Formats: sequence, structure tokens, C-alpha cells
Amino acid sequence: KMNVLDETTIRRLSSEQVITSVPTVIKELLENAIDAGGTNIMIDVKDYGLSTISVRDDGIGMSPNDLKKCALRHTTSKITCFDDIPAVEEYGFRGEALASIASMSERVRVTSRMEGMKNAFRVEFSNKCLPLDGSFSATSGRVGTYVEVLQLFGNVPVRLSYQRKNKNRITKELIKLVHEYGYIHPQVRILLNFPPKERLVKRQVPTTIDAIASFRGPDFANNLIEIEQTFDLPFKWSFIGHVPDKDANPNIIAKSKSDQV
Repeated sequence: KMNVLDETTIRRLSSEQVITSVPTVIKELLENAIDAGGTNIMIDVKDYGLSTISVRDDGIGMSPNDLKKCALRHTTSKITCFDDIPAVEEYGFRGEALASIASMSERVRVTSRMEGMKNAFRVEFSNKCLPLDGSFSATSGRVGTYVEVLQLFGNVPVRLSYQRKNKNRITKELIKLVHEYGYIHPQVRILLNFPPKERLVKRQVPTTIDAIASFRGPDFANNLIEIEQTFDLPFKWSFIGHVPDKDANPNIIAKSKSDQV
């Protein structure tokens, strides 16, 4: 029997393509914080992210009007039409990410304040990606945005069960996530509170090689060289990276004998 799916089912199916795990939620929120100009980002995780995930930044914040719309489906601050997409230089679309996260959670609470505003404002979104009645209100808060994700995958039992069985993997992926974005954005401070085991601080440093040294140690960083490559494809793009020097000490660079080979 063929069934016409209701809007809630359609929303969950499409969102699951993006929000597949705790680390994917934190990745989206971390990118939002960086896109907003945050230089001091705090990530707090409880019960491996299945109870509460919160991300606070000191970026530009949102106006009360934008705050009310930030987790609605198909809303974004990055483009006004499809033709704008090639010019997008940021990571993603704040509204799209929050809507996907909201549909996979019990609730998403967002608090935000812009420079010059007397106070912050707060709103809560249901898993239908709509503001909860009466949830919009003025509150205290710093300049920036504070996002709280409550009961992730509470409405998707199979995915919740899978996450609970893979808690060690969540821990490893979150640490890797902070390392990766720490390398790309050396001047951003990232604090990950992951009780009861982890508290990882990526401090603000001037360059990528300094960020690598802060995580892997100065000996590791000193065995790397910087490379830059530009490609002329349908559009021009380039990258800068760090690789082991030809005279690098394999005992420092490689984790195992197989890596050294």
C-alpha cells in the first residue's frame, strides 16, 4: 500500500541526511559560531550529547526578528536566491542547520544579543521547527548566540539507541572535530567540556602551525613544512597545508611503524 507521507515524516527523513550523530550537530553549530565571527566558542556536552548540547559564541548575534525565524525551514542569512550560492564564502546556512537539528530533537533553545541591544532575547523551537507559543522573551545574556539542543534523537529511537552504543566513538570524533577546526581557525578559542572524561581547550594562537604545535607539540610542528597549491578548474581555487618535511623524524611524525613505512 502506497502512503502519502505527512510533513513531519518528510522533514525527519530529509534532516536525517545531515543530522546523523552528536558530532554532526556540534559541527553545524561550531560552523555557525565561526560564520558569525565568534572568536571564543564554548561547547558543553551532557550524556554524550544525547541529553544536552550547548554552544555559546561571542559573534555578532541576531536581531529579535531574525531570532524568531532562525530555525524555520528554508530560511537562511546567507543567500536571497539560488544564484547567490557561488558567492557564498561561509560554511553554511544557519537556518537550515538549526531546522534540521530541531527536527531531530525535543527542543532547541536559542538566545542571542547584538551589540547595542539592552538585553538578549530567547526563543524555543519544537521538533516541527516552529517557535513554541509564549517562548519568545527578553532575557539576560552577552553579545553573541547561545544554542541549546535538548534530548537529541528523542523522537528517533533507532538512532538514539545506536548513539548510546557508540559513546567512545562520539568522544573520539568530538576531539578530532575541535582539532580540525582549531587548525583551520587558529585565532579562534574553542573550549570543549565533555564530562566526565574530557575538557579540551584550543587556545587562540596566531597561525596554523602554532595551532598544530599546541595540540601535537613543538617537535611535531617543527618537522612540518608549509605547502601552497593553486588549481585552475572551471573556477580558481587554492589551498595551504602542512606536510612532513623530507628530513622529518619518523619517530615524531608517525604514530606507528606502518605509518613510518
